[in-house]
Amino acid sequence: MANIKMKMMLVAVLLVVLTGVLSLRALAAKQPAMKKPAAKQPAVKKVSHDIITIDGKLDDWTSSATTFEMPKAVQDATDSPYGKVKKLWVTHDDKFLYFRVDFVNPRPFTDATQSAFKKGYWTNQRFIILDVDGDSRLDYRSAQIKLKKSDMNNTYVAKWTGKKWVTKLWHQGKKSKWSTPAIGTLGHYSKDASSIEIRMPREPLEIQLSELGVQVFMSYRDKVKGSNKWISEYYPSRQKWFVYNLKTGTTKTKATKTKTTKTKTAKVKTTKTDTAKTKTTKTDTTKTSTNN
Repeated sequence: MANIKMKMMLVAVLLVVLTGVLSLRALAAKQPAMKKPAAKQPAVKKVSHDIITIDGKLDDWTSSATTFEMPKAVQDATDSPYGKVKKLWVTHDDKFLYFRVDFVNPRPFTDATQSAFKKGYWTNQRFIILDVDGDSRLDYRSAQIKLKKSDMNNTYVAKWTGKKWVTKLWHQGKKSKWSTPAIGTLGHYSKDASSIEIRMPREPLEIQLSELGVQVFMSYRDKVKGSNKWISEYYPSRQKWFVYNLKTGTTKTKATKTKTTKTKTAKVKTTKTDTAKTKTTKTDTTKTSTNN
C-alpha cells in the first residue's frame, strides 16, 4: 500500500513539472522575437528636404552651400580651355546630395537646346566622383548619356566594383526604382552652359561615414583647342580629394592612400673555399600602387 501511494505521489510531481515546462514554452512562444539593432547611420546636419531644384536655375544655391575653389596649378595644366573648372558647390538634405560645377568656359554646345556639342569636341560628361567609405578610393561617379527623347533626364550613377564600372542608379526611361525623377538622380546645365547641377539620392549610395570624398572629373577630347586626344583631369588632383562633412558642412582636402610593400634587403652568402666566393641576390624595389 505504501508503495502504491509513493508511486502516485511521484506521478503527481512529474505532472506538475511537465505542466510547468509546457506553460513556460507557451509563454516564450507568445513573446515577440528580439530584433537586431539597426546599423548606426552617420550623424548628419538636419536640413529640410529638396533645398535645391535641379532645373538649371542657380538662384537657389545660396551662401549656405559649401564651396571648393579649384587649384590654379590644375587649371593652368589643362589640355583645353574646356577642361578648366572654376568652383565646386556641395550641399545636402535628408534625402539627397547636391553638386554644382562651375566651368571657366561654357560648354561648347551647338545651340540653346544643349543637345549636341560643336564639331571637334567630345566629352563623357562625367563630372562627380565620390568616396563614400573613407578609404580615399573611388566608389561612384556621375555620368550622362544622350537620349532619344530630349525631355528625359539623362543623368545616372555608376559604381566601381574594383574591376569595372556598373550602373547603380539608372537614368530616366529605365525600369528601375531610382530612375524615377522624383527620387532618383538628376542633372541639368545652366542656360548659358557655364554650370551643371547634379542630384544623387543618398540611400542607395551606402554612405558609411559623416565625411564624403569628392573629386571633379573632366573627361574630354578637343580637336580644335586641345591635343585631339582623350584627356582625364581631376580636381583638386588625382591624388587628393575634397572632403565634405555631412554633419557640420565643413570642408578639407585629403590625399589618396597608397599601398606600399616593404623593401627586401640584399642577402649575401659567403662560402669558405681557397678563393672566397660571394653570391648576392637582387634587391626588390618598393612597389607602390594607387587605385584611382
